[in-house]
Amino acid sequence: MQEVFPFEELPPNPGIIRHVKDGNFIIGYDPYLHAPRWVIERITRESVTGTASRKGVRFFEDKNLPNSLRVSNASFGGYTRGHMASAGAHKEDKKALVSTFVMSNIVAQDGTNNASDWLRLELWSRELAKEYGQVIVLNAIGIPTIEKDTPSRTPTANNPNRPDTTRRRSRGYVSYSTVNNGKAWSAVPNLLLKAVCVPNLGDDGKACVAFFVTANKPNPSKDKRIITFQCTREDFERASGIHNAFVRAQAMPNYLITRCKDPPTFYQPIIGKPVVGSDDLDY
Repeated sequence: MQEVFPFEELPPNPGIIRHVKDGNFIIGYDPYLHAPRWVIERITRESVTGTASRKGVRFFEDKNLPNSLRVSNASFGGYTRGHMASAGAHKEDKKALVSTFVMSNIVAQDGTNNASDWLRLELWSRELAKEYGQVIVLNAIGIPTIEKDTPSRTPTANNPNRPDTTRRRSRGYVSYSTVNNGKAWSAVPNLLLKAVCVPNLGDDGKACVAFFVTANKPNPSKDKRIITFQCTREDFERASGIHNAFVRAQAMPNYLITRCKDPPTFYQPIIGKPVVGSDDLDY
């Protein structure tokens, strides 16, 4: 793995580590969630400008995982099958392209997020790879939603209906949605996160990185600039549970983030509309 990411420490192991050599990416698969916790990929000028076609390519089970931990290649019933390492960034040859369709690289993703906010980040990452030769992208999911506990009522002599405010302050519960595609219950991420690192861009040839977070649901905002999805390193770490992402990198200059272009017009008809059953939305 170090020959692919020689200057970067891998994120924490969530259970199973899969090195997909054909596609130049590494998957951190969580066997409890039946989903990738993170996927780190190396995108190059050659991989994004390649001519490999996705025609006839289908999603497939990851047979390197035990059968009991696999997710089938069936659809996610109302969610799209969203790539973490994107197909459009690994077109240097057919093997690389096909490798991104392994289900251990796939999450249950809201269709409008897949075709709009997430797509913008993917296209921007590829443009950086074209310009600077390569980028390293860490894709991650945020799962838990923490809710405050409903306070119990502790009777007292003076106030039999007094709420237990101590419990309200100190207790809660974690929840997340799941979807069954016929073989296993897969966690549905609440958040989708991306850290984009350009090696040798900053001062003295140091790497530069920017962090982003998007909600896995339709975005009602009309402002779709990717800078509106930018977050701090601390927010990225808190949401993803990854504490060592590109720790030696400098902050990416804002001018590289603000110049992102909108997706081509042929994506627009599906943006902002519910997408059910259209699973091949990663471009």
